[in-house]
Amino acid sequence: MSDPVASIRIPLLSLGTIMVLLGAILLLFLAAMVYLVITSPQDVAIVHFVLEHVRAGDTAIYGHVIDAATGRKMDFEMNWAESVRTISFLFLGVAIMGVLASILKILISSGIGLIKLATGTEEKKS
Repeated sequence: MSDPVASIRIPLLSLGTIMVLLGAILLLFLAAMVYLVITSPQDVAIVHFVLEHVRAGDTAIYGHVIDAATGRKMDFEMNWAESVRTISFLFLGVAIMGVLASILKILISSGIGLIKLATGTEEKKS
């Protein structure tokens, strides 16, 4: 019986190699962005935009509550403190970077899988 992968071996190998290289390049770019955000955040466009538009003292949450006992409406608001703003953006940035790194990991793993399929190497499971 002939090998069903033989006719598409070269395209699979090419696609796998491209996926691995693209994933590695994007991971390096992601690492460079993280380095820039840590060392000089004002040089990163998205960080500069966010920091310019969300300032300490801006209202983060606002609304009103009706007191059940008196029926009186009370307004409230919570403002961004500098430390809360920094921690919030740091958490959000780490979460986004984690998601991007996971996507790139999947891209690289898929490329390696295609290369293994094209070359005929299989993992020994014991």
